[in-house]
Amino acid sequence: AQDILCFLPGEREIRASIEAVQERLAGRPLGQQVELIALYSRLTQVEQDRVFQPGGLRRVVFATNVAETSITVPRIGYVVDSGLARVKRYRVRGKVEQLQVEPISQAQAKQRAGRCGRVGPGICFRLFGEEEFLARPLDQDPEIRRSSLGAVILRMLSMGIDDISGFAFIDPPSGRSLADGMALLSELQAIEHVKGKTQLTEVGKTLAELPLDPRFARILLAARERACLKEALIIVTSLSLSDPRERPLDRQQAADTAHQRFADERSEFLSIVRLWVFIETIFQEASSRRRLDQRLRAEFLSPNRVREWRELYAQVNDWISNQGWRLNERAADYESLHQALLTGLLSNVGCRLEEKSARDKGLASWQGCHEVRFYLWPGSGLRKKSPRWLLAAEQVDTTRLFARTVAAIEPEWIEQQAKALLRWSYTNPHWEKKSGKAVGYAKATLYGLTVVAQRRVAWSSLGDEQAREARGLLIREGLVHGELVVSLDFVEHNLRQVKELERLEQTSRRFDLLVDESLIEAFYDSRLPSLVVDLDSLVKWYRAEKKEKTTGLKLSREDLLRRDAKGISSDQFPRTIKAPFAMALDYHFEPGAADDGVTLTVPLSGLSAVLASQAEWLVPGMLKEKVLALVKSLPKALRRPLLPVDTYVQEFVDRWAPRAGEFSLVRSLVLDISESRGLSVRPDDFRRDSIAVHLQPIYKVVDEHGRLLAKGRDLAQIRELLDCQDPAEGENKSQTDFIRTLEQPMREPIRSLEKSLQADQSLLLVWSLWGGAKHGSLEKLRDQLVAAAYTRVGMLDAPLPENDEKTQERLQSCRPKFLLVAQELQRQLLELLTEHQRLNKRLATATLTPATKKDIQSQLARLLPSDFLVLTPHERLRHITRYLKAIGLRLEKYRSDPRRDELRLFEQLKVEQPFWIAVSRYRGQWSEAMVEFRWMLEECRVVQFAQELKAPFPMSVKRLEKSWATLSRDFF
Repeated sequence: AQDILCFLPGEREIRASIEAVQERLAGRPLGQQVELIALYSRLTQVEQDRVFQPGGLRRVVFATNVAETSITVPRIGYVVDSGLARVKRYRVRGKVEQLQVEPISQAQAKQRAGRCGRVGPGICFRLFGEEEFLARPLDQDPEIRRSSLGAVILRMLSMGIDDISGFAFIDPPSGRSLADGMALLSELQAIEHVKGKTQLTEVGKTLAELPLDPRFARILLAARERACLKEALIIVTSLSLSDPRERPLDRQQAADTAHQRFADERSEFLSIVRLWVFIETIFQEASSRRRLDQRLRAEFLSPNRVREWRELYAQVNDWISNQGWRLNERAADYESLHQALLTGLLSNVGCRLEEKSARDKGLASWQGCHEVRFYLWPGSGLRKKSPRWLLAAEQVDTTRLFARTVAAIEPEWIEQQAKALLRWSYTNPHWEKKSGKAVGYAKATLYGLTVVAQRRVAWSSLGDEQAREARGLLIREGLVHGELVVSLDFVEHNLRQVKELERLEQTSRRFDLLVDESLIEAFYDSRLPSLVVDLDSLVKWYRAEKKEKTTGLKLSREDLLRRDAKGISSDQFPRTIKAPFAMALDYHFEPGAADDGVTLTVPLSGLSAVLASQAEWLVPGMLKEKVLALVKSLPKALRRPLLPVDTYVQEFVDRWAPRAGEFSLVRSLVLDISESRGLSVRPDDFRRDSIAVHLQPIYKVVDEHGRLLAKGRDLAQIRELLDCQDPAEGENKSQTDFIRTLEQPMREPIRSLEKSLQADQSLLLVWSLWGGAKHGSLEKLRDQLVAAAYTRVGMLDAPLPENDEKTQERLQSCRPKFLLVAQELQRQLLELLTEHQRLNKRLATATLTPATKKDIQSQLARLLPSDFLVLTPHERLRHITRYLKAIGLRLEKYRSDPRRDELRLFEQLKVEQPFWIAVSRYRGQWSEAMVEFRWMLEECRVVQFAQELKAPFPMSVKRLEKSWATLSRDFF
């Protein structure tokens, strides 16, 4: 009986068909009379040879289109034609090879039908209708329309044909295909355009001589320069041919095990090199061709394909030798080899996508060039590793787009090899204070694939336009806003001027005094040369210029004033007020806000002594406005005799301003109206509730540690709340009572903190050594940590909750953060006290002058009072360890140069002693400026005695003296 030949599109369909037929014939007599045979290119030579050896059984051969023309299968009498074939096409848009199933042409169908009539009449069964057959094209597309044209164009150019688009092809390819081929050669640096003509570069001429695909030839050229020519030659000759590794259907597991010895966990290209070394060993050991072939088959290697590989290798190697190229003797390193591979395979790189979509079915996928998304070939050894960045020898589109023969690479390598192909974009220019320059972010893409996502770059280095933008940012952020790490006298001068006018705006409640920032920017722009684009260039220019040229950079008060500010001065809006003792004043201009107006900071100990009659006079700059509001609040009948009101108000201010505080403001008005107008006015005639809120002073009551106890505009109500007749009791009623109410709801977090403290033996030891019998107990440690943590998380923020509902709200907000904050404080405390203990040991054995020793002991006492954990602001606590280390460095330096220490201490105490003396006499609450200066003293000590530790901001004794001059003028 004649055999049957079935044409199917691919290996998968062949396997499925064989399994279906076997299942259908199972258990039937016909099943013993039929032999099912597969035929496709990836079969081993032995398996392919079976079709040429018909036996006694009737055969059904399931084949791909290799049986159309490549070989003739004997004894075929019947053909079953599916009408489909897997066709290799090059897709220009994605730059990938496609192996898609397509309907065959009429010519191919006739060729298949002819397979059953080679030795006699036969029958062909087509699994598609006649109408469909007649609708199909007469012939298959010629190969030139289905392939990448890079090699064709390269050969034509090497033959002197430079008008590629005008060439008379027999089957002209599309313009897109020609352009794609040109783009490939440009990527390989093989062509250049000179005077409208395309011609080969020296690289292109070399590529044209090599009997390889241009991509592979380019790899060899790069490998020569990177001392990895030997490995690259092995790889490109292998990739030019079919894989010699075989995987028989009935022994797939054994084949995979045998091939596993060549696997490299990072690169399948290196697997090829290992395979070559193994094959060469076999060739050296084999005593005959027969034994050689047996050994190769035993290792699941195709003898014919191995010989083809070695022959191509020898051919290319001969050409290389004739050119004087030498193979490297040392093994190539991973980076050099894969960078060489990159030069020819730049379009085949990809970056792993972190998010998997439904279509991925749990598999990792990579974003490639030209907006493609691909997966690793199912048999890839890198599937488990799934490297972030990889390089593939090819991308093939079958059921999905797969990458074959891949390796892990670094994105930096792509950047190095694709410099001319990368497209850079720059975004988000902004000022960076630390570096003193305008920076932005660079993004680089290769054919749409992001290679550099966000790289910080100096904006001025990108071009003239960007340099102008960088200059503008330097002026706006660095000079106008003061965001500089280097101190320049004209900048400090100008910032002081601006700050003073901003304060004047707040105090005078006017936002029309200071000129717009754009005018200040224009001022700098007109005076700085164009070469100044960052801090370095500014400092370099500034120090090189003569003094007379740089003095023009200082802004005067007149330069900064938008309009006449006559009559508005700092004296009218002082920083302190005496009512009856000095209290700090804060001004805030924000109509509608709770703290709009003037705020007096009142220490709890002096609350009972505050005179509302003095405080309600406010400050000179606001007196006229408040008197005007009070007069206008009078009934019309009483107000008419005072017309014009503005004139009367000015007269009252002139008469009574020197006597401010002698009586209450309303009482003074009653007396003045009676004396100057002869009118009888009662205090109740003034409708005080109609007075603007900002004209009523705000009283902010704080305890001795600066913690807020109460705040409001009604002094009597605040006194009632705090019971100011007994300051200690008032403080107790506010904060202590509230802390006591937290004991039950906070029991569990506090218990957890206690356990943590009990387990921390290192902390307990240094705590007891620091605190002694009086302050070094576990209970004291717990109480301080709890109180400090309460403060940090906002549990004690003013105003304190007035009822259970608000207490619960405060608990819900702060309790979740309490334990984490307390444990972080515990960690900081251990670090700090460990340093303190280390310092105490050194101080006990150090040989110091009495003055130096006393100074250090005084500094330690100020830094670490008995309740320092509660008193020290959170942002300052982390600096205390640095201050202690600075003392340690001071002790080290003292041993080698005590005279230097004495001189530095003298300079320091010239400013420090007057401050502490003034503080000891000061009855009011510390202002923010005083607190800031107190910590400036510590930073100056770091600079004086341990400069290598550095201060977080510019600091010197000279700066300290300037700050003290301002502070002493305003508060002492």
